[in-house]
Amino acid sequence: MFKTFTGAIKRRPYHLLLLAALLAFVLSLFMYNRQVDIHLYDTYIVTSATFLLWPPMLFFTIIGLLYLSLHRFLPRKTLTWLHVILTLATLPIAIIIVYWYQEFASSAITFVQPATTTAILLQPQQQLFIAAGIALVIVGTQLIFIGHLIYGITNYFLKKQAL
Repeated sequence: MFKTFTGAIKRRPYHLLLLAALLAFVLSLFMYNRQVDIHLYDTYIVTSATFLLWPPMLFFTIIGLLYLSLHRFLPRKTLTWLHVILTLATLPIAIIIVYWYQEFASSAITFVQPATTTAILLQPQQQLFIAAGIALVIVGTQLIFIGHLIYGITNYFLKKQAL
């Protein structure tokens, strides 16, 4: 059964996106009572961890369904693999950066002794720079899919027109 599953993933790597969406959904069920505290400038936001997992779940589902419906127009498996891996990698990287910063900031605030230790916290401009970098990677990754789709559709219709 595992060989069948890995063979299907090798032929159609976009199934990983649907698997990731399913995983995010299952995680959201287990994290229903957990809360995430976000502190932006002078605003303190408390939200459920479930609401932070739903957007990636919907994002992966939409992209996976796009692949299911448009896979015949996407001839290059290398570009499909590149897009799927980069799409799946940006979410954990973003989560690690956010949690790293949250843990670093909370430990610096908790254990700082004013006379002896100075905390190095990211300034708002640095936070904005990191968020813009993550957004740029996500958008750039999706441009790979759009470029691949345009390439595949033009080739498909040029071949059809040549017949």
